[in-house]
Amino acid sequence: MRNLLPLFLFALLLSMPLQANERPPIYYAIEPAFVVNIQDGPRPRFMQVKLQLMTRDPKLITQVENNLPPIRHAMILLLSSQSGETMRNTTAREQVRLQALEVMREILAEVAGVQDGLEAIYFTDLVIQ
Repeated sequence: MRNLLPLFLFALLLSMPLQANERPPIYYAIEPAFVVNIQDGPRPRFMQVKLQLMTRDPKLITQVENNLPPIRHAMILLLSSQSGETMRNTTAREQVRLQALEVMREILAEVAGVQDGLEAIYFTDLVIQ
């Protein structure tokens, strides 16, 4: 009986649902990449940005997929309002990333009623031409 107690406790722990902050992260790439015009000095340039979201809630990914048009629209407006100088500066680019996270949260709250769950947005590729 004594040998079965640790096995029973281990099985009990495995059967308990994980809290949101204990779940592993889930990453979701928004495809296709965002391509926007930006002002870079006297001439316009193109910027391509690939975004990935991080959540621990698989239901959030479904909400993102179901609401891609307003999400893409908001991200295009935000990204196209940046300058080449801003996006080449690491500190300023980090501020844009945080703005993108807030915009994404606002859109999800507005169109899907999702109030939390989106933990981060990452720029996984950024090219200015």
